Amino acid sequence: MSNILTPHQHMPPPPPPVNIESLEDDLATLQEQYRDLRNRILEQHASLKRVEDQLEKVRDTAETTAFEQHELVDDLKAVRKKVNRFALIALAVLVVSLAVNVVLYLHIVHILP
Repeated sequence: MSNILTPHQHMPPPPPPVNIESLEDDLATLQEQYRDLRNRILEQHASLKRVEDQLEKVRDTAETTAFEQHELVDDLKAVRKKVNRFALIALAVLVVSLAVNVVLYLHIVHILP
């Protein structure tokens, strides 16, 4: 009896089915674009790593070259000192030779009237 006397609520009709195919297609497209973007980022990362490695090699080569040039400058300074010593000794020998020649000339001029 109570069922008859209580008001019944009518159940609304079920909602129409939602078409989610377009959302799934868009999601698939978005996932594909994400994969492409991720692959590009990985390629760029690898490329940057190669550039960094090459830059490190160039830096090492430049440091080695600078060190070798410094050693070469030191060697050239040592050679310059040796050449300067040789030139001074040669100049001294020349001056002594000229002095001996002058003395001998004056002695010969003095002996031969």
